[in-house]
Formats: sequence, C-alpha cells, structure tokens
Amino acid sequence: MAIKSSALLPCSVFFARGQVGMGIVTLLMQITIVLWPVAASMAGKVADGPSVDSVLAQLSETHKVPMGHIKPKKTFSQSA
Repeated sequence: MAIKSSALLPCSVFFARGQVGMGIVTLLMQITIVLWPVAASMAGKVADGPSVDSVLAQLSETHKVPMGHIKPKKTFSQSA
C-alpha cells in the first residue's frame, strides 16, 4: 500500500512519517504537476525504509533491563 500511496500522493508518505518539511516540499512539487514524478520518486525511496514496528522492536531489545537483581518478596505467615 505504501508504494501505491507514494506514487499517487507523495506528500502523504512524508506527513505520515512526521517529516513535515519534506511533506510541504513534495506538496508544492505535486501542485506544479511537472515535478510530480520527482516527488513520487522521493517518496518511493523513503517508503522502502525500515518500518516503525521493526524500529520499535529493535529499540525494545537493546534497552531491556535485566531483572535478575530483584529479590522476591518475603511472605509472612501468622501463627495462632
């Protein structure tokens, strides 16, 4: 779906990734219609990058906190 949206609406790819400046530049290119293929190729290159899910998975793996140093809670029993 990303490839189709990058060819039809190149600015939407940049806005979805949070790159507002590049989104405005590609929107201006789209308006001129002559530079539409340039904007579509720029968005196609960005759409081929790593997905958000893979980046988040990689970050969660590298920033795991070891839990071996935590001692279990002691339980107390009440004797009658």
